[in-house]
Amino acid sequence: LVPVLDARRKEIFVSMYRASEAIGSERVLAPEELAELVAEQAHAGERIVLFGDGASKYLAQTTVIGEVLRDCRQTPSARAVARLARTIASTATLAETAPSYVRLPEAQIKFPNGNTGGTFAAKKG
Repeated sequence: LVPVLDARRKEIFVSMYRASEAIGSERVLAPEELAELVAEQAHAGERIVLFGDGASKYLAQTTVIGEVLRDCRQTPSARAVARLARTIASTATLAETAPSYVRLPEAQIKFPNGNTGGTFAAKKG
């Protein structure tokens, strides 16, 4: 299973799973790099299923890799993910979880040293 989410900026977020086991780590990459990643991780003859808004958006790149589930085009809401997690995990486990940020936020990329002269900066004089 390969969830492919549109990361914008002509990139995708990707992770891979065999049954319920993660294969490798979550990544951000160009859609053109997906085929190489899948080829490295998949076993010969293994059925590869891609889904998510990124798989649909970059259909030309993803259909050559495997089957694309077109019914799973939207990214689930945080609420839907939390409800699902609650049904399969204990409250203690949920309290220990944290978001996984695969890429820096745009503000940190554009302004790695802060934005001291930005919109909300104190005006001089």
